[in-house]
Amino acid sequence: MWPRDTDKHRMSEHPPPVPPRTPAAGQPSSTYRPTPDEAALIRLSQEWMQIALVEKDEQRLRDLMAPEFTLQIWDASRAAQDLDAWMSTLLHRLAAVEFKYTSLSARVFGDVGIVYSAFWWQGTMDGQSFKDTGFMADVWSRASGSWRVVARRSAPQQQVQQLQPS
Repeated sequence: MWPRDTDKHRMSEHPPPVPPRTPAAGQPSSTYRPTPDEAALIRLSQEWMQIALVEKDEQRLRDLMAPEFTLQIWDASRAAQDLDAWMSTLLHRLAAVEFKYTSLSARVFGDVGIVYSAFWWQGTMDGQSFKDTGFMADVWSRASGSWRVVARRSAPQQQVQQLQPS
């Protein structure tokens, strides 16, 4: 028997089925409790951005950042920026920057640590306004008891949106 018009209307009232969650999204929720090393890296990450974007103290930044530091987009589709290029952009091209970290967590593997975060920021670069959000992973290395950041990989929303199928 064919459905009547009223049956069709009733069928359309039901929402479409929810797609299955990814394996990562299907994991049970938990409360993150950082180890002392992880907490230190999270604090250093917050301090790093405070010094970089508010204080703009080049000497303190160079103390926190390894000489081999690089900044790169998550998929390496753009050339890595070395420490001097990063510092030049920060000190001479960026202005009126507001920056917020959220969802910081860290993992330590011996003398290497990774800080994962979501971010939001806005400001101007070369006089042009920008605003973006995304995700970052910062790699830290410990030598002689001190941590220094050696790499940042970011996944800004502007680049992640390019992954969506057309």
